[in-house]
Amino acid sequence: MPEGSFPVSTESRTTAMRYRKIFSLGLAPLALLTASCSTAYEPLPPAPHVTASALTGEWRGPEGARFSLNKAGEFTAVRLRGQEMDFDDHWSLSGKGTWEVLDSYKGGRTVAEGNTVKLIIKNGKSGTAKVGQEQMDGSNTASTKQKKAPATYTWAVSVKKEGKNLRLYYVVGDPDSRWLCQFTHA
Repeated sequence: MPEGSFPVSTESRTTAMRYRKIFSLGLAPLALLTASCSTAYEPLPPAPHVTASALTGEWRGPEGARFSLNKAGEFTAVRLRGQEMDFDDHWSLSGKGTWEVLDSYKGGRTVAEGNTVKLIIKNGKSGTAKVGQEQMDGSNTASTKQKKAPATYTWAVSVKKEGKNLRLYYVVGDPDSRWLCQFTHA
C-alpha cells in the first residue's frame, strides 16, 4: 500500500466506481444530489417494547421543558417545544392533554420503529422559547422570527433504552441537520 493511503473497503471502492461512471456520463449534478440526500435521514435505532406503566412519572428535557405522564392516560407539559421543523418556530407549549403508547408509528423517518408515545395537548398556553439549536450550542446564527404556538399539538415521541434507563425523544430541526430533543425520567 502506498505511503499516506488508507485501506478502503470493497463497498467504498464500488461506490467510488459508481460515482466515476456517473461523472464520466456527464451526470455530475445527479451524483451531487444523490450524495447530499443520502445522509439526510440516518435511521433511528429501533425502539424497545415498553409498557405505559414504565413511562409514568416526570420527564425532563432541554430549556426547562418537562412533562408528566399518569396512569390514567393524562399528561401535563411545561415549555414543550415543537417537533421537527416546528422547533425552529421559537414557541413552546404548556398545558394538559392525553398520551398513549402505540405499537408502531408509520409516519415517516422521524420516529423509530417500534413503540411510540403519542402526546396531545388541546387548548395549550403558548410561550416563547430559545431560537433554536444554534443558540443552544452558542453559534447564534438562527433566525429570530417567532411564532405563536398552536393551541392543539401532537408529538410522536420515540423510546430508547440506555443501560437500564429509558429516554424519550423526538426529532427537531431541519432534516439536513436534525438532532434529538431528549427527555430523562426524573
